[in-house]
Amino acid sequence: MYAVGGKRHFREFDIEELLYRKPLVVSDERTNEYYKDKIVLIIGGGGSIGSELCRQLAKMQPKQIIILVIYENGAYDVQQELKIVYGNRWDLRIVIFTVLMST
Repeated sequence: MYAVGGKRHFREFDIEELLYRKPLVVSDERTNEYYKDKIVLIIGGGGSIGSELCRQLAKMQPKQIIILVIYENGAYDVQQELKIVYGNRWDLRIVIFTVLMST
């Protein structure tokens, strides 16, 4: 943010500026080949990091992605997003883990 004539203005920036380092490239040919046609379990796949992991892995053409979550909301969002982008190209499963506690 900067001030011009007493008014505050926001500037455009690249997300990489927040990292204070060069971004890591984790998807290369070997990584893609490793996950291709595999069944992958992502614990916490509805959260911010887990859902991004789902997005990245989906590009690698796995046989199946299983998203294990405690809360349904985030998992539903990432499930719908992946279905819009990839349709039914591979099997996507959501497993909701519940813990019952008695007193």
